[in-house]
Amino acid sequence: MNVLQLTDEPTTTPFVRSCQLPREQEFRRFVADYVVPSRDVSVDEAAQFIKLCVGIDSRNALKTDRGAQQRFHEFLMKPFIAWRARQTETA
Repeated sequence: MNVLQLTDEPTTTPFVRSCQLPREQEFRRFVADYVVPSRDVSVDEAAQFIKLCVGIDSRNALKTDRGAQQRFHEFLMKPFIAWRARQTETA
């Protein structure tokens, strides 16, 4: 298994996933947990959240920057997957 691949996520590149996530309502609910006061988050705000979490100016960096790809998985995808699992448990 590729080090960057998470078992419960479809196989795709971090760049592609970073473009898909902001459009997903579930991901925007995850991001909303970090907004004070809590409120609905727009697609643009969710995209900005990804860049802030990963420490990049543009999601294009995820195409080639291995460090950014690692941070994407460690600081964004792993917490999102854990959050999603907790939501399923409480439902």
